[in-house]
Amino acid sequence: MFDALTIEAAIGQPAIALNGCENQSEFIQTLNRIKPQNKKFYILFDNDEAGSKAAKQLFDKMKNQYEVAICRWEGAPYKDINEFLQNSQDECIKFLKWQLKAAFYPYALINFAAQYVDFLKSDKFKAISTGFKQLDDVLNGGFVAGNLYVFGAKPSVGKTTFLLQLIDNFLQQGYECVFLSAEMPKEEILTRIFCREYGLKKVNVKVAGFDFYRKLRTSTATQEEMQEFMSVMQDYIMRYAFKLHILEGQRLDEVYYVLDRLQKPILFVDYLQLLQPAKPYQSDKQRVDLIMQELFEIKNKFLIPVVAISSLNRESYDDDDIKAFKESGSIEYGTAAAFLMKRDDDKPIHDDYKGNGYTIKFNCVKNRYGSIGENITMRFWGGIYLFEEIADNDNSL
Repeated sequence: MFDALTIEAAIGQPAIALNGCENQSEFIQTLNRIKPQNKKFYILFDNDEAGSKAAKQLFDKMKNQYEVAICRWEGAPYKDINEFLQNSQDECIKFLKWQLKAAFYPYALINFAAQYVDFLKSDKFKAISTGFKQLDDVLNGGFVAGNLYVFGAKPSVGKTTFLLQLIDNFLQQGYECVFLSAEMPKEEILTRIFCREYGLKKVNVKVAGFDFYRKLRTSTATQEEMQEFMSVMQDYIMRYAFKLHILEGQRLDEVYYVLDRLQKPILFVDYLQLLQPAKPYQSDKQRVDLIMQELFEIKNKFLIPVVAISSLNRESYDDDDIKAFKESGSIEYGTAAAFLMKRDDDKPIHDDYKGNGYTIKFNCVKNRYGSIGENITMRFWGGIYLFEEIADNDNSL
């Protein structure tokens, strides 16, 4: 009732208080009995999820019989119109008068202008560095909000390790990373992360060929090494305690809950072909198409980059185009960029401290913001779960 009185006092327009969203049916019955002519109705419920849902319900009940529109709360940080008036009278009156003009034209260009200016000024407009210079160069600066990026490779090329290193690069820049693992348990993911951190520490002090993952698996680590490892692990947890979020599962439902509570999130998925869509499907192609649709909805709703791993067709392991991706149709048309990761068949390069390293080529086969066909060359040190960029013709250490 106070909200209705606020509107009448602020702009002199008659207002109806439903006194609770549950009174919608009674209100509709009253309208049908009175049958008002040449009237426009503006729905302005509370500025929260329940209010938005109730407004849509009432709109759907009225739209076939009456001229009705939903007032949009974008940019107004108040729970209802009465609170708005109490805190900022001039802005509230301006807001209400604007609703009278624009509510029936929700998709008109003018409604997006202010929001677009805010977008230009925000961090979301800027490309986010991946932490790899060559990759940033190919992508014209890095990942862009509201886009999907896919990396594909056959097994044992280091796809998950590369994804985890990307995550670490973004964590260091202050972003919040959500990792949905459809394949590995979180214990394995954490082990790889902490072994990389510990391996880097040992390499930096010149410890020869250090592979702590193997020592963990074979219970051959010394007590001193275990203490050092635990110290590295605790330090990492302290730095990123509420920045890194790891989900296990094959559905995207829980992702919405997590992303809703974060300020600067980036979503990572490992991997596409293992996910199960919310809707029923009849073929593997349809399943991947539905998953891609869900990822599109997420990237657009939250305006964030989404990075996913994909498997390849067995018969296309040696191909160098988008068709190498398994069920490639929606990947070809829906991604901002797609890369094929391939291991060079030459013998591994040995480093006394990093162990054996393999040359991995990243071939860009789809690029919305740049050219395709550009190769990025990296060295993958499997013992410490680390990718390093190298010059394309660099076969040395």
